[in-house]
Amino acid sequence: MIKWPPLRIADVFAGSGCIGIAILKSLKHSKVDFFEIDPKLISQIKKNLRINKILASRYKVIQSDILKKAKGGYDFIVGNPPYLSPKNIKRIQKSVLNYEPKIALFGGKDGLAIIERFVKEAKKYLKKDSGLWFEFDAPQKAKIASLFLKEKYRNIKFSKDQYGKWRFASAGV
Repeated sequence: MIKWPPLRIADVFAGSGCIGIAILKSLKHSKVDFFEIDPKLISQIKKNLRINKILASRYKVIQSDILKKAKGGYDFIVGNPPYLSPKNIKRIQKSVLNYEPKIALFGGKDGLAIIERFVKEAKKYLKKDSGLWFEFDAPQKAKIASLFLKEKYRNIKFSKDQYGKWRFASAGV
């Protein structure tokens, strides 16, 4: 039987921690660093990790602006960055606006300010032959593709959501 080394994964803009927790539950040989700027959400991530009975040796919860406090390299970096533009506020469901923190939703004038920082910062922490995955707003696809090319990412891929809209980007280094 092959014994795989543990994968080291960063969940950035972790929010409740649901992405990283799903990874930890699915990939038993993984370790996840959760990065979140909001102190209220830091305690929520920790609570959700306890509820899901994840061993403390498999994760770290780090209060950080994007990856500012990251150390070492990651096999994968995943994230759900704030990507909405305030000019599209009428398209956003009322329940989202009422219950989600604004900092988790809006990414600057065109929704790309945080994504641009994320793509640039992530490259510094990705191991060779590793990858970055994140969610975005469909109209941003072309600009994100250009950003990946400018930052010299490779294996650039975009995927659609269940409604047929471009929603997920991935790229490698």
